[in-house]
Amino acid sequence: LRPHVEWAEVAEKLDKAFGDLEDVWCHLQCVSPDMSYDGTVSWAMYQSLMQQIKVSDCDQKLLWLDVDALAEGAVPFEKLISVAYGGARDEEAADVVELFCNSEVTRNKSTMNLGPVVSAMSSSQDV
Repeated sequence: LRPHVEWAEVAEKLDKAFGDLEDVWCHLQCVSPDMSYDGTVSWAMYQSLMQQIKVSDCDQKLLWLDVDALAEGAVPFEKLISVAYGGARDEEAADVVELFCNSEVTRNKSTMNLGPVVSAMSSSQDV
């Protein structure tokens, strides 16, 4: 039994839906059970990601076998990205993990993007 969709198509769909790996990360953060995403992609989180890009349930299961070859039920973010992009974005995935897990940067990208807006609103109210 083989999936109807190949990983190259999944990668294209991820790019179209999310634009960059930071947005993929943020989606996974939003669907993590306690919103404190640590870079581990569970089966449920993977399903949510695949549903977002309209990969069938059957294909999700078949493709997951490539990602979680050891049947542990969860994989690192970098592993998912490596499989999806055939290793082409491994360095970028590692950078995203470094950015969100190992720095003081807030983990919520939308909050990061609101910073200048909030600052501008505050300074205009001071006038």
